[in-house]
Amino acid sequence: MEENSNIKYIIIGVALLMMAGMLSFGFKMFKESRSRMDKMEEKFEKEKKESKEKFNKDVENMKTIIVPDVAGMDVKEATKKLEEAGFVVSDQQEKISDTEIAEGKVVKTIPAAGSERTKGTEVYLFISENTK
Repeated sequence: MEENSNIKYIIIGVALLMMAGMLSFGFKMFKESRSRMDKMEEKFEKEKKESKEKFNKDVENMKTIIVPDVAGMDVKEATKKLEEAGFVVSDQQEKISDTEIAEGKVVKTIPAAGSERTKGTEVYLFISENTK
């Protein structure tokens, strides 16, 4: 009878060890799963932030701005003013005859001063080739 009792304790001990092992394995799997979920959430939040920043930048670039009047300025001064306003000044410049504006100064731009364009629009300068 004592032998049956010992066998029962052994079986109960083995069962308890198996249950402890299963609990330990389950906890380990839960912990790994939680870690993967945390990494996925971090990645999602980062992508969400980047997407929002790109959207805001795209919206900002779609806003219209007024082409400043740079007539009568030298090329360097006109370029600086246009770039500060958000435009890109073309490397191609056209020389035109003008009796009102001193040689080497900006006569006009395309797009014209006062017109609305989106940020980043390329502006062409027309430079006087006559002396006043």
